Amino acid sequence: MGNLRVFFKSVRFTTRTKKRFIVFVTIFALTAAFIAFFVNTLDGYFTSDYLDQRGVYLVQFDDHNVTQPQGNQLIQKVKNLNLDFELNELQLYRYIDIDNALRIYSINISRPWLHPWVNPEVVLSGKYPSKPDQVLIPEGDLQVRQTIGNIYVSSTVAVGSKFFLSNGTYTDANGTVLKLSVSGTFDASNFGGGQRNSLWMFVDDSIFDRIVQLYGFNSSQTYVHSASITVKTAGLIPTGQDYDNVATLKNEIENKVLSDTTVGIWRKTAITTSATVKKEARNRDITSFGFAIMGGVVLVFMFSYLLSKFRRREIAILKAMGYGKSSIRLTLIAEILTTAVTGFVLGMIGADGTLLYLNLRDISVFRKSALLRPEAILASFIIIVLVTLPGMMFATFRALRVSPMEAFRDRT
Repeated sequence: MGNLRVFFKSVRFTTRTKKRFIVFVTIFALTAAFIAFFVNTLDGYFTSDYLDQRGVYLVQFDDHNVTQPQGNQLIQKVKNLNLDFELNELQLYRYIDIDNALRIYSINISRPWLHPWVNPEVVLSGKYPSKPDQVLIPEGDLQVRQTIGNIYVSSTVAVGSKFFLSNGTYTDANGTVLKLSVSGTFDASNFGGGQRNSLWMFVDDSIFDRIVQLYGFNSSQTYVHSASITVKTAGLIPTGQDYDNVATLKNEIENKVLSDTTVGIWRKTAITTSATVKKEARNRDITSFGFAIMGGVVLVFMFSYLLSKFRRREIAILKAMGYGKSSIRLTLIAEILTTAVTGFVLGMIGADGTLLYLNLRDISVFRKSALLRPEAILASFIIIVLVTLPGMMFATFRALRVSPMEAFRDRT
């Protein structure tokens, strides 16, 4: 209990020298913000740029040009390519038209970043589906005010709208075959683009299969919109060799698969950034991130050195009063952590404010992706704590070597 009291007293004591506290909090805030920006960039290797970093995205040329059997044939041809590396994910995205007023697309909610145009980052309201019975719809989509092919919806299609799918006359909840709810809306400017003349729903693969079975569609009535194909990478962050493998995959698909019209009519280019560009971006990101970490370590060591120097007399007094080593350690740790955490919080507020301001300068609609990703904030906090640890050890090492007699003599 005594040590805990010392800790909280030290937290209050931290702000005694206001100018010094403000200076170091500002430095910590800038460091935390820079680290968060870099982590937010690196986070693209696992989120928004996942597919581009690891594979290719293929899109069929126009509606109803690729049936599901043709899509399956394309996937099989890709598997049969004579490649020197292993493929990881091969995903088909399908769709069906229930009637002229409703189109249903399949997505894979357990692999949200395999689809570049329908993923959590483009969600504008609500959230990305986390359960099979949740669906996405495009922002500002059509409103349905009538029964369509035994599908009953609320008067306005928005987040929270309910869909009841049945192959017979709907009587009550017990007669419902499938019950779905809209979890979110997304920006569909990249998906389809122009004016839609039907309501679009994006459902998980498992629900899509049940809908196909429910309404008795055969394979020739189920169409493929696009496909994602990724290579197996050596680690969490792709290497230069992985990027070369993606480039090889792209060329092999274009030259040996898409040229075969039996797999349907696809766009000629497999969408992916060149390996050279990705290598340069990766090296730049990692180098910048490394400098940010090194800068953070230097900052903490400088702060710890000055802290142990400025607090030399206070530490001597504590020793003379009989405080033990553990209490003195807590005193310094409390001051360093208070400064670091305060700087971190202010840095995150400043970083989010900067991103939001820049985003609102370009578009008038608030997007969730305008802010730092939660993963980037968490990673920045962990890094700030980790780079603070060596500084705390250094400060306590210097502090415990302080002799009360020497400290008081130096002050005379």
